[in-house]
Amino acid sequence: MQHFKPKRGIDDIQEIKSRGPWRSKSGGDLNVLFALPQEQVSSFLDFENPEFDITQEISGHNIRGLRSYTVSDIPKDSVGGKEWHRARTEYVSALAGSVVWQCVDFAGKEREFILDGRSGVIIPPGILHTYVGLEDQTTLQIICNTLFIPEDSLTHDTYSRENFHEQQDIQ
Repeated sequence: MQHFKPKRGIDDIQEIKSRGPWRSKSGGDLNVLFALPQEQVSSFLDFENPEFDITQEISGHNIRGLRSYTVSDIPKDSVGGKEWHRARTEYVSALAGSVVWQCVDFAGKEREFILDGRSGVIIPPGILHTYVGLEDQTTLQIICNTLFIPEDSLTHDTYSRENFHEQQDIQ
């Protein structure tokens, strides 16, 4: 695998606070999970990141895009993530329940966030992230700037904790 040189670090993680609730016309609650100005959207998409071209060269697929998915029924005390990405930027929030979201950058700097429906985080590429469920039946929503072709692992842009530490050692 080609050496990865991160453009951003732990200080570039953005915590996004939700707004609301306000009463809707239907009598329900309206909550704004995130509202990003154009500059933040452009930074989030980050389609100029050379890692997209590298992935396209080795896989034949352009994975630039916009995708949303959920991870649901996360049990309390379970551990997930334990991964990092070379091209993918992710916005992560809890739709139900809560997790502690732990991040480490290539310099070894760490940050932790509680995701509980009132805030989310934007994680740039090159950040190792792990989460621990704080409640049973937690559901996370992830919005990211990559497409996903299940049958082609070269497009997954997901790397292990061990690979992260190998890349750190090269730094």
